[in-house]
This record gives sequence, C-alpha cells and structure tokens, in this order.
Amino acid sequence: MVVIMINVILLILGGFIDPITITLLTVPIFIPLVIQAGYDPLWFGVVFTVNTEIGLIYPPIVENLFAIKSVFNVSTVDLVKGVLPFVAIETVFLLIIVLFPVLSLWLPAHML
Repeated sequence: MVVIMINVILLILGGFIDPITITLLTVPIFIPLVIQAGYDPLWFGVVFTVNTEIGLIYPPIVENLFAIKSVFNVSTVDLVKGVLPFVAIETVFLLIIVLFPVLSLWLPAHML
C-alpha cells in the first residue's frame, strides 16, 4: 500500500512540478519509507524515474510537450492525441515493474 501511495503522489506531483524539484522534495522522505517497507532502493530509483517521465508528458502541465510544440509547430490537440498511447504504455510499464520488482533488478544483480 505504501508503494501505491508513493506512485500516486509522484504521478500527481509530476503533472505540476518539474522532476528536479520533485526529487529534492520527495526522495528524502520516501527513501526511508521504502527501505523500512523492505524494498530495494535501486528498484525505487527505477520506479521514481518512470514516474517522473510519465509526469513530464502527462496533463495538465505537460512540460516536454511545450518544448516539442515550440520546435515542430504542431497543434496542441494533435500533440496530445499523439502522446496518449505513450502515456498508456508507460503506465502499463510502471504497473509491471511495481508488481514484479525482479524485472527491474535482474540486470543489476548480474553485473556484480
């Protein structure tokens, strides 16, 4: 339940605040919670990164979309329509790595 609440908080913050500010505000609070709950901090780093990436393209602020819009002169409606499949895929990916932490920890475990 702690991980679900952390993900919800990060997704909500990702829609309004840039990733650096989210990192500075939340990591000192969330890392002790994650470690206390028995999760791997490396896994939390992966989950945190995916959450912030979703936040960069998820409404209402859509920070990355404004950059793309200014470079390519695409209408906002077309841009949001084009991004929605990626938001859905990243959300499914987030769900997979939350439900199966071993998938995100397999490669680092074999590097040592």
